Amino acid sequence: MRSLPLPARTFLVTALVVAASWAGLVPTFAKDRPPPADDLFVPGVELIFEHITVDDGLPENSVRSILQDEAGFLWFGTMNGLVRYDGYEMRVFAPSATDTSSFGGRTILALHEDERGDIWIGTYLRGLWKYDGRLGTFTHVPLGRSDATVTDSDRVNDIDQDAEGRIWVAMMHGLASVEPGPGEIVWHDAVKPLGEGGSNILGLTRVFPDDQDRIWLASEHNGVMIYDPDSSTVRNLV
Repeated sequence: MRSLPLPARTFLVTALVVAASWAGLVPTFAKDRPPPADDLFVPGVELIFEHITVDDGLPENSVRSILQDEAGFLWFGTMNGLVRYDGYEMRVFAPSATDTSSFGGRTILALHEDERGDIWIGTYLRGLWKYDGRLGTFTHVPLGRSDATVTDSDRVNDIDQDAEGRIWVAMMHGLASVEPGPGEIVWHDAVKPLGEGGSNILGLTRVFPDDQDRIWLASEHNGVMIYDPDSSTVRNLV
């Protein structure tokens, strides 16, 4: 399978970032901010947008996440499966009734490529998965807790990696990190709902490790939080 030529890959990603910024989807603390408008819209140069839909091979027009990996492939997380696109063809990964080792997620909410080139996949009600591109295999990463406050089928809304190689996983009912090496799951219970005046559901929607080893968290019900994993302290901004 061929990867997108470099100019096409660069243009397509730039176009997607511009579209996201128009829609207000790029947070102010994003690591990769789009260039200033003056650099994007050059007089006399026309931007051409390509509309990719189910007619082109997408299993669903509702796309919740996009990732471009180091090889140049574009990954789309849809409401009906995971898609890898090389600029010519799409390969769809979805649950199989006959292959129990296949990818088990259908609604894909989050995508992240780690420093090894593995793709981490957050799903709706099917938990966390990892795709090993070298082996072409999917692995379900168990996140269930012994006290049942979080199950393996929890909703994973966002995934990111910090400078130490930890994978941070933002879920409806908790914040976890997958440690480098053996992949130990660590729960960060200092991050919890506000309680009085707030919701009993944490509802984390975004996670962002900054360059000061702090973890920024956005939530559905509890505003914005800054978490310091070294001291296990949390500061609520709003």
